[in-house]
Amino acid sequence: SARRPGVVLAAWIALVFAMMASSGILLEDALTTDFSFTSNPESKRGFQLLEDRLRGPRQAQEVVVVQSPTLEVGVDEEFKTLVESIHADIVALGPDIISSAVNYYETGAPDFVSEDRRTTIIPVQMAGALSVGTKNVEQVLDIVKEANASTPFTVVMAGEASVAFESNEVIEADLLKGEMVGGFIALLIL
Repeated sequence: SARRPGVVLAAWIALVFAMMASSGILLEDALTTDFSFTSNPESKRGFQLLEDRLRGPRQAQEVVVVQSPTLEVGVDEEFKTLVESIHADIVALGPDIISSAVNYYETGAPDFVSEDRRTTIIPVQMAGALSVGTKNVEQVLDIVKEANASTPFTVVMAGEASVAFESNEVIEADLLKGEMVGGFIALLIL
């Protein structure tokens, strides 16, 4: 390295950039919001029995909230049109992504509407296990973001999968930023 410092420096620079690129590619698969007990407590065994014998793997539950500052659910046609459009877009993702989704205009359920009738919900059950729902929820989030940006309504979403997905996105961005800073500092030290 003393005889050819330029080659060594170039090799280190190439290695640092290759490591940063690979961490950006591989980091997403390494992040998870899953946790497990280190032992096998009774509650964990009971939960596993429920999955194995009764209901199958736990699925992610999401809720899309549609709100208007002035229009009312069940009164204004514009509200109905938007809710049905969002619902149709979500259901159109198919049974591999969405297990079920319902809205007030299908069911007439009063629990789906706020007291002031300016807010309604669309309960959504993601298909597959919770980890699968966390990966697939991005497509539902895209539908919600587009509806929120293109209408005078407020359209938001909450649930296990969407929180886990967005947490992973923030963590990944922070880790990549840390890797970049750390990589450049290491390069300067070398």
